[in-house]
Amino acid sequence: MADSNSAADALRFWGGTPSVYPYVVAGNSLEAVNRTGVEHFRAHNIMLADKIIQALSSAVLVSLPEPELRSGTVILHFADRQAALIKRL
Repeated sequence: MADSNSAADALRFWGGTPSVYPYVVAGNSLEAVNRTGVEHFRAHNIMLADKIIQALSSAVLVSLPEPELRSGTVILHFADRQAALIKRL
């Protein structure tokens, strides 16, 4: 039975003490990234993005092709085929 200050449904858990687990995972993940080196992850990301870029026509590429000018995301636009490709994915 909930006390008079608690909601009678699942909302009674709203705003309670946050779980420690996500913070522990995030802390360990940051340590692993720092041990491995951000440069390693960036080089791997560039390699994967380059594979995508080389496999497709430059007409669909929205992102800049030069690795030093693009972020970690490859943006593509397939014009009239865009909706069909999104549906298929």
